[in-house]
Amino acid sequence: MKNNDGRTILRLIFIGMYITGLVAVLAQCSGDTSPGPGILVEPTIPTAIPAPTETASPTQHPTPAPLYLTTATEVVLPTDKFRLKGLYDDTAVGIVGEGAETQVVILDLTTGRMHRIDSSTDARYRASPHISERWVVWYESVDAPVGKHRRLMVYDLDKGHEFQLDNAVPDDLDLSGDIVVWTESMVGDVFAHDLLTDQRWPVAVRPGGQFFPRISGQWVIYLEHGENWEEIKDQKYGRYADLRAYHLDTGEDFLIGQAPLPNDASVGTHHAIAGSKVVWIQHLPNYKTELRVYDLETRTSRPLVLSDGTQITCFLELFGDDALLVKGTRIYSLEDGRLLGVIDTSTVKGRLSLSTLGSAVYMSGNRVVLSTIEESTSGESIWRLYTLQVKP
Repeated sequence: MKNNDGRTILRLIFIGMYITGLVAVLAQCSGDTSPGPGILVEPTIPTAIPAPTETASPTQHPTPAPLYLTTATEVVLPTDKFRLKGLYDDTAVGIVGEGAETQVVILDLTTGRMHRIDSSTDARYRASPHISERWVVWYESVDAPVGKHRRLMVYDLDKGHEFQLDNAVPDDLDLSGDIVVWTESMVGDVFAHDLLTDQRWPVAVRPGGQFFPRISGQWVIYLEHGENWEEIKDQKYGRYADLRAYHLDTGEDFLIGQAPLPNDASVGTHHAIAGSKVVWIQHLPNYKTELRVYDLETRTSRPLVLSDGTQITCFLELFGDDALLVKGTRIYSLEDGRLLGVIDTSTVKGRLSLSTLGSAVYMSGNRVVLSTIEESTSGESIWRLYTLQVKP
């Protein structure tokens, strides 16, 4: 039997987290996200920051090279309501509109052409689009005899074809290559599905609850509160959950650490994965947290101290094969925490967009895309998009 009371509480967390106010959460979690002074050529590590004791000796790697970034150039868009949600090479995916008028669109950054890819007429809203080389996935909500129903939608970029994935009612989803992963709504189990071969994996199907899955290649990480999650509830700082990893080929499933599960809009943003690297906020005694890195190949864990002293407590984002950690306009190495580069925002209007829940920067290959938001004279929000390159 599933813990239905726990499920109900979990659903209330998802609803109530937005009531607390996104802006206040961002201020708490932001660290140092102020625009940098320009392109950082040779960042240094302050000597005043002590490095924590390693729990395992990581594999030695060459010192990461600084990133050299071009100046941000604004992308001319056919609408000022485009909210950036993902990037693959030169194609961005985003949302246009609100509520029942929400549209999922893809944007060719080389031509500026924007194309709507959803087609249903009964959706009340659409959200959480993700993009890979061939696919775009998102979920949409429709009216049901009792309450609302969600469906997982897929768009094939090669064939220009949209379809619904059968037997999937997603609460949260992610995409890597041909494989989409999601939490089954109101059930709390995690599934993965290969959109090319139609193979499906029950990643985590057991009592308690599993949620907020993230995928990279054959690795899936997710949170699990278990059947006793009420016993580990902290009245002041919220709850925390086990962070686990699952390998799709071998079926291996193991514990990585524990991540916060707060009752606010940052819930689910305390863990990320790129390649074989996992970064997460580790829950520590006495209401403390620590930024940590786990290597899925060597099975080693270590603390990560950012060289400029920035403290990141939520909204983690990793990009690329080198697993670059991005916070605001700052880009860090996951190997040693070095500040590799700062995006030059001297040509940028507005502030970093809040529509992506804390991250308005996406990287794919040598392409970097930055989303900002500003208020017009009439009080309406205007979203802008900027692109820049990482120089060879």
